[in-house]
Amino acid sequence: MPFNLTIPSDWEGIAVILVLVAAWNIFFERWKEYLPFLIDFQLKSYQLMSHLSPRRPRVKWVALVEVDDETFWKPPFSGIQPTNRRALGDLVRKAAAGGATVIALDFQLYSTSDKPGDDPIRADDNQYLLESIRQAVNAGTRVVLTQGFIQTEDGRWKEEPGIFERGALPEGVTFGYINLPTDKREIPLSKTIAPSGGGEPARADSFALQIVDQYEQSINMREKTRSESRIAAAIRDETFVCGSFVVPGSFVRISARDLLNVGPAAELCNGRIVIVGGAWHVSGGRGPLIESFASPVGRIPGMQLHANYVEALLDDRFQPRMSMWTGVVIDLIVGFMIYFLYNHATSSEQNFVLAVPLAMILFAYVTSANLGLYLDFVPPMSLYFVHLAWEHFK
Repeated sequence: MPFNLTIPSDWEGIAVILVLVAAWNIFFERWKEYLPFLIDFQLKSYQLMSHLSPRRPRVKWVALVEVDDETFWKPPFSGIQPTNRRALGDLVRKAAAGGATVIALDFQLYSTSDKPGDDPIRADDNQYLLESIRQAVNAGTRVVLTQGFIQTEDGRWKEEPGIFERGALPEGVTFGYINLPTDKREIPLSKTIAPSGGGEPARADSFALQIVDQYEQSINMREKTRSESRIAAAIRDETFVCGSFVVPGSFVRISARDLLNVGPAAELCNGRIVIVGGAWHVSGGRGPLIESFASPVGRIPGMQLHANYVEALLDDRFQPRMSMWTGVVIDLIVGFMIYFLYNHATSSEQNFVLAVPLAMILFAYVTSANLGLYLDFVPPMSLYFVHLAWEHFK
């Protein structure tokens, strides 16, 4: 028997709509990486909600040192990868001399084998970088390096070895993982990994969280971000919080070439978190960026993702998300109530019931702006409105 979506008599058709909304939630969360157009819509919607907050997002702590086209395709970088470690060492020295509080190197300093180490041809440059880091730490600047993880066959995460032995690095140097979630609004915080040498699983912090930790320790903050109740819960459960974004032009952006040439560029590092990363284009200054990711403010390099995460954490501009299954249950309950009320309403009252799904969507925006809770499951309720409106005005 074919379904007839006539309202109010046919509850079979209504059940179909309820199931479709629930399926929308589940399917999108599980396979959203295969639906880029929906991700773009979701990102834009989220940025709109972020802007409804009475606290306008702005940059307070982070400065970006960009290895851009003018830097990467000319000496000393000369367009060669792995990135010139001696040149990176010079950037660390210049930023530290400029008064940077934390220097975070967003470069993958990974070993060429399954053990820590590097090609002997780069031994002198690596030693120069190590000495630059040591000098910066001895002068009071914290340094954060990247750590990557790969997933093992049993589903656990295992660290990728770097070019330095951990014991060779001075105290004050920390690592943060740079594995990013599919949804770039979600701030990576912490995950459990399997140690490369075996043993019990350990907890590893993200690049952004480590940067925030090191900054707060360097200025002796009493209340740490990781102890905030929403962050602590997300770390415990290995989930995410969603952070708001600022447009790329909001950051203090320093060309690495200008910093290498000293001058006034170094002064922009004073008292700031300095993230050094790649922002060059792959074909001699043309073509796509070396890396870019979809975000609520368009496609941006990875270093700007981390910068947004750091700013959001330090500025308390983040929101926890309800679980997918909680959202599905709420969607079904609200949907059933809407159709029940519609079926028992008079013609004039049905106009008010018709507005309920739209009111719920507005409620999600208000909740996001004022209560700090992102109700990501509410937008699928627009399907209720479409169905009711079609039947009502047909």
